[in-house]
Amino acid sequence: MGGVLNFAVRKVALKGLVSDMPEKITIDLTNVTIGDTIHGSDLVLPAGITLGLHMADLAFATIGGKMPEEVDTKPAAAAAPAADAAKK
Repeated sequence: MGGVLNFAVRKVALKGLVSDMPEKITIDLTNVTIGDTIHGSDLVLPAGITLGLHMADLAFATIGGKMPEEVDTKPAAAAAPAADAAKK
């Protein structure tokens, strides 16, 4: 669909036992579409591990769409009669 994944948060504060800390956190983007936001509360963490203070409310990533192409404000057909009138 041409979307772009934009990361807003690259470091995560976790609480729990050191022995339970994951080496990585994987986010499944299979069902996300343009305009969706992945929040801290969407992360799947191991048992006994929680997000740090206010991390659940943060937007970790967003899926942005393509920028609209620039549109010419004057249609070509409307500009032609004005050019003809200027010649007379």
